Amino acid sequence: METFAPDEEYDGAVVWDALFHIPREHHESILRTVLRSMRKGSTLILTVGGSEHPPFTDTMFGQTFFYDSHAPVVVLEILRSLGTIVEHAETINLPTSGRDKGRYGIVACVA
Repeated sequence: METFAPDEEYDGAVVWDALFHIPREHHESILRTVLRSMRKGSTLILTVGGSEHPPFTDTMFGQTFFYDSHAPVVVLEILRSLGTIVEHAETINLPTSGRDKGRYGIVACVA
């Protein structure tokens, strides 16, 4: 995702359960690249972490995964600053006191 170089325009994009596996310092540039590749009026659907925590790793299905995310409010501001209209945003699952840091879903339209 960090090296995605689109060579055409798209009618939509899905970035589901993916962005939070990349260090947060790359999130804005990734979103900018994705949004620049999308036609006006198209839809972006994505998930981000449901809370802001330091980066961490965890194990799932016997594999180690990296996690990092801005808080949802920060991601919403990034999307608005990149020229999207947020159509819908909601918590998919709340953070727990355990390993689950939560997940937040966003639907945004390219203005």
